[in-house]
Amino acid sequence: MKILLDPITTAKPHKCSCHFKFQNVARALIESREDMFVYYLLPGEWEEGGCTWEVDMDKMYQHERLRYILTPTFKDRYKEYVTPPQEWVKAVFHGGLLWDTDMMITARSTMVPVIRQLAHHVQAKRDWNYRVVVIDGFPLMKFKPYAYPPEIASMELQVLTGYLAADKVMVFTPYEVKGVLDTSKIHLSPSRQKELRGKLSSAQPSVLGDQKLKTKEVMTTLLEKKKNFTVAYVQRIENRRRYREVFEVMRSKWILSKDDWPIECLITTVSEGGVDNDDDLGFIQTTKADREQFYSYLDERIDVILNLSKDEGFSLSTMEPLMRGVPIILGREPWSVALVGEDYPFFVDKVTEAYLLLKRFHANYVEEYVKFAAWQKDVFRPMIAKRSEESLYAQVLQFVGGYEQELQDKYANDGVTISNPAKILDEMGKEDFILTESIRELKKTKEMTLDLTSTTWPRSHTTTLYAFVAPLRMYRQDLIYHFGYKDATVVTGHLKK
Repeated sequence: MKILLDPITTAKPHKCSCHFKFQNVARALIESREDMFVYYLLPGEWEEGGCTWEVDMDKMYQHERLRYILTPTFKDRYKEYVTPPQEWVKAVFHGGLLWDTDMMITARSTMVPVIRQLAHHVQAKRDWNYRVVVIDGFPLMKFKPYAYPPEIASMELQVLTGYLAADKVMVFTPYEVKGVLDTSKIHLSPSRQKELRGKLSSAQPSVLGDQKLKTKEVMTTLLEKKKNFTVAYVQRIENRRRYREVFEVMRSKWILSKDDWPIECLITTVSEGGVDNDDDLGFIQTTKADREQFYSYLDERIDVILNLSKDEGFSLSTMEPLMRGVPIILGREPWSVALVGEDYPFFVDKVTEAYLLLKRFHANYVEEYVKFAAWQKDVFRPMIAKRSEESLYAQVLQFVGGYEQELQDKYANDGVTISNPAKILDEMGKEDFILTESIRELKKTKEMTLDLTSTTWPRSHTTTLYAFVAPLRMYRQDLIYHFGYKDATVVTGHLKK
């Protein structure tokens, strides 16, 4: 089976949270079985020289069954939802660069109806031979503060239409599931709401691993005051994260004047722009740590984190510190309560409360850390274990397996009419071939009349009606599910017996 992954890029891919999840999806798919192949869209350069994201391939997951395809990408997220470049169309189109894709997993919720029109062939009359899955970490709806597009009502309609056109939709928290379903009540009929409920689920998007606490050595160094007490901000520099309020807490006279146990203020972020110059934050050390450096900071350097964000989805910058034993002074918001539960001991409702709680940590770190350790063991650990049973990756693998079984059942039980080109290709007796090359070879010997000139991009898009492009996916699936061929490599159309 071949699957196309289509994330939306909001930072350098090796630092982007969407790519982090899609990279793990790619890994899970490839590790699940030896006949799984993955195409993955990455940001590429614009011909006219427009800005795009820098890609460090050394930091991307590599595998012989994974093929990266560069497509021009906007740095503006909203453009990615409404203005796909022609290179993206080329990748999705059923007569394009990746015509042998069985399934597309995308973050572009609004583009699903377009994907289905591009990917299906009207003459094949097989609406069951392609599936679209949406992984949406950023539902563009009013219940998500600071996620507003230029016109919210029409964007909500676009997103809901995309969800309904998809075969499976996953968001990252129960809070978002509820928000989507509440929004659907405004725009959709009861029957459509029911249809949406059947497709929508919450899926934990991170394999978080085992939880741990600070080591005895780290705690001893801290309590003997052999290191500074370190308070950190670990999110992007965005208004919805209320970073200015966090910096105001760090700027307080009490923190700056501590001599008996100095307080170190740290920002570690993936934001490209950094902190505004007018913020006068020379007393705060700023770093742009990669993931391994970030983990090292959590394990050995950071003692408590300030997070007053107004809105998040599944926030890795919240979950990973908690998993690695770092307490967070956390603003009480619908997203945060849904993420860590109502019993979290360090919620605050005001900036002044954050300031006072930080003073408590500094004055008696052990007492506060004991509370954190008890919560992690008694509440957080069972919560994560339960959510892991319905993780993003488990749900993707379950859906992929279910779809392949559906294809096998179609061919075994439903009397699928096998295409003539597939029959002729099987009669060639080749054990290893590229489908389009073999069709052209047969055409030269006049054993096949099928004209493939229209399947060469860009002619297929610029001069030929979509309906007149050869239904190559149909031929390939006939060869696989009726004649017993398999995908051989990530070369488009490469099959073997």
